Amino acid sequence: YSLFRTSISIILTMTIAGLWHGLTLPFLLWGLLQGVLLTIEKVVSDKMKIKKAAFIDGKVELKKRNAVLSAIVTVFKVILVFLFTNVSWLIFRSESLLDVREYVISLSNVSLPFTIISPIVIVLLVWAFVMQMPPHKMRESFLNIYSYIPLPIKTAIFTVAIIAIHLF
Repeated sequence: YSLFRTSISIILTMTIAGLWHGLTLPFLLWGLLQGVLLTIEKVVSDKMKIKKAAFIDGKVELKKRNAVLSAIVTVFKVILVFLFTNVSWLIFRSESLLDVREYVISLSNVSLPFTIISPIVIVLLVWAFVMQMPPHKMRESFLNIYSYIPLPIKTAIFTVAIIAIHLF
């Protein structure tokens, strides 16, 4: 299918998924935003594949420069996705568009969230962000290691983490 048709399908699917959560404007907006961002990601990744295919016969220096640029782009993409996801969850949790407006306005007061949110939540957010930084192969190797840990030990680790979050 064409890129245009695929894009329209993604946007409609995510908008319907937003409405599936509830028939309110914030859910509609959340689904629409998810669809638009998925479409942008699809278009950009398709364009990057075309560029990479065009530079296959490039020099070694070009490959090194592209590796550094690729790492910078990856960090930038992770930051954008992290910020988008957090803001979109604000929209998802809102009961009305007025609540969305209040949430967005409150984001301008940088010191207020740090007085409301406990330090453990900030640590967990930073940890979640940092976990997106390692390359895919490194995350795969961690997952392989994790898959060999016995279930009782995984349960104990999870229980300790939940208790620590509750205590702090």
